[in-house]
Amino acid sequence: MTETDATAAPARDSLRIGVVIERHPLDHPWQDHAWRIGGLIVEGGPADAWRLLSEDGGVRRYYAGTLPLEVFSGETAGYLENLLSRQPVVYVVLRRGVADREVVPLLLTLCPSEAQSYHDNGDDIVEPVPMPPAIAAWASAFVSRHHVERAFVKRRQKPKRPGEAPVAPAAPPPAAPPPGERR
Repeated sequence: MTETDATAAPARDSLRIGVVIERHPLDHPWQDHAWRIGGLIVEGGPADAWRLLSEDGGVRRYYAGTLPLEVFSGETAGYLENLLSRQPVVYVVLRRGVADREVVPLLLTLCPSEAQSYHDNGDDIVEPVPMPPAIAAWASAFVSRHHVERAFVKRRQKPKRPGEAPVAPAAPPPAAPPPGERR
């Protein structure tokens, strides 16, 4: 990578993805239904057009609009982790109680750590959806063009008291002697 490449603006790309949401009835004393992702449609239709697609056995399927699936060159390590997993997924984040809807699609991401941060806040529903082949090919091409391996560098600990020297990372333990040898 040249100095010019390193100082250039980070690369990004996006795809429009239609989101299908399902409302499933539950036999539960505290909750009568649950929301799940029913599918993703590459280059889906209108951005904000909620409409009922079907109703079967109490399950209602809605087209809930289109969101951008954005990828950034600085996050390719997370995308690569996802793509190399046994089942690559697109994480769909649903936000509860927005406008007049019980849930709305908020975000699509391929990065497991970004999905985890939305899950940890406790307010959002994060659903992993098997990654469609068209999205997998697009994401793989982006990662191939922009991923740069970075070595892990452990930082020095800050001093606990003013005036102390920084604490160096602990040295690895000495290697064990071969069997049959003594130290």
